Amino acid sequence: MMILKKKRFTIAMLSSLLVFGASMNIGVNLVAKAAAKTTIVNVALKPTNEADLTNYVYNTVDPTSAQFHQYLTPAAFASKFGQSDSYIQSFKDYFKKYHVKATAYPGNMSLKLTATTTNMRQAFGAKDVPAAKKGYPSRTHYKLPGNLSSKVAAVVGLYAPQAKKATKETTKKAHTALTADLPTTATKPDTTLAGNAFSRKYGAAKFANAYQLNTLYNKGQQGQGQRIGIISYGDIHNSDLVDCKINPNAVRTKKISFL
Repeated sequence: MMILKKKRFTIAMLSSLLVFGASMNIGVNLVAKAAAKTTIVNVALKPTNEADLTNYVYNTVDPTSAQFHQYLTPAAFASKFGQSDSYIQSFKDYFKKYHVKATAYPGNMSLKLTATTTNMRQAFGAKDVPAAKKGYPSRTHYKLPGNLSSKVAAVVGLYAPQAKKATKETTKKAHTALTADLPTTATKPDTTLAGNAFSRKYGAAKFANAYQLNTLYNKGQQGQGQRIGIISYGDIHNSDLVDCKINPNAVRTKKISFL
């Protein structure tokens, strides 16, 4: 009887260890998957001569200029205004140490970085910096070696983990802070206006007149075949931006995301 109990006890212990080991593996796998999530960051570089680039852009649309409609190929642009190949290589060598893949777009003015979220943050030394004022979002601070950072104009898509998650109360305070300084008036719109008069004074017609849209509408130009990009940030519903149709014959909008 004692031998049978010992066997049962041994089997129970082994079963418990197997279950515990399986649960530990599941936990490790989940953590590994979370850490291995791939993120993409875009780095905008400064032109080698900003004044010359600005003048050239204006000259391409100036009929009196010899450079009128003389557009550059990506290779020619890189030669005139883009960063050198040696600088691009230095950038790649630095990020390779952190297992971050760097790819230069044609023109040598922009880089695409791909890596796990953890490696990307380590490469940039990304840190969350609390907002200076209440109600405003925090910022991500990054650091690069001097020979690289001096030629970087902006880093897009880099986010450090926030130290504190926003609660309903803080979100409410943020909305209050953002709207507190907006001008308000006690004057109410004249709702007795009939027909398009109300729209011309307060609504869509007023907007269309202010931006001279009616001139385009009268020519039948309603944005057919054109698209616009919207970069969104803030407390909004993403579904309101994705595949949103302004009208069946006009522009379709899409959210642009930097992950």
